[in-house]
Amino acid sequence: LGGMALGYNAGRGADLSVTAVNLFKSFPLRPRLSLRYNAGNGGNAQGARHAFINDNTNGTPQDKSHTWGLKLDLLYPVGLLAGHNTQAYLGLRRAWFTGNYRLVGANEDFDVKSSPWGFGAGLETSYPVSRSVSISLTAGADYFFGSRMYGHDTAYTPSGSGQENPRAGFSYSDADAAVAQPKFTPVFMAGLQFRL
Repeated sequence: LGGMALGYNAGRGADLSVTAVNLFKSFPLRPRLSLRYNAGNGGNAQGARHAFINDNTNGTPQDKSHTWGLKLDLLYPVGLLAGHNTQAYLGLRRAWFTGNYRLVGANEDFDVKSSPWGFGAGLETSYPVSRSVSISLTAGADYFFGSRMYGHDTAYTPSGSGQENPRAGFSYSDADAAVAQPKFTPVFMAGLQFRL
């Protein structure tokens, strides 16, 4: 079963997925692997600059971000809506985040990256519109654990060990507050499912 969906996931998001159907006839869980991409704001450009580069305040701040992700879920059928195929899902997440920060007029343009692990859960319902195509709606949430963030020549870690060139007076919590890396986010998606 193939799928594609668009919606909200910490910004504008898109998913491509493949679900194994009837892999184990006596086993009700269906594994699904998804590739996700989303784009949104990067956080606080001045705050990121202070945590990773310097204390200057000049320049007009601009920020943006994008995230690639992989999702591995197990889906379990639940009978909530008559005439609809409704499933609960739970699974692992891995994200590769890049935030870009510019201080226009101050010659500052840099990226901050992280690659956190997490998990997600929610409900998905689909309604057939033909023998091979269904419309799907998904509502859920993802949560990601703290992860090493690095940018310019500086890196911060949640534990404080293995940091590289941390700026004096700044810690992981300061960098995390400035950078909009994946944390907790609601997920709302709508799309199509195709029988392959």
